[in-house]
Amino acid sequence: AKWTSYKDLLQRKYNSILLWHKGFIASEASDPGLVEAILAFKRGWESFADTDAATRTGLQAAYITDNPFPTGNKDGLDFAEGTEEYHQIHKNYHPKYRKILYEREI
Repeated sequence: AKWTSYKDLLQRKYNSILLWHKGFIASEASDPGLVEAILAFKRGWESFADTDAATRTGLQAAYITDNPFPTGNKDGLDFAEGTEEYHQIHKNYHPKYRKILYEREI
């Protein structure tokens, strides 16, 4: 009986967390700015380099490897240096979504 109670407790906890996240998802999905952000990042990705592999490598270097913030705080970088459109897009949107992340303590 004790195991069943513990199992039930965990199930209720995870269901509660799932409902909490579903509320955030519904909230963000209804924001027209999210569609604009996704389309902008897609455009930035596509214009960054000639191939997806080169884009991935370049962005990993810019936002992870060369990021001056320590591991665990990489999100502190609003944008990486460079002339690529992606960096300007990141500069425009990253602060908004970082704020949401912090407000929700995710």
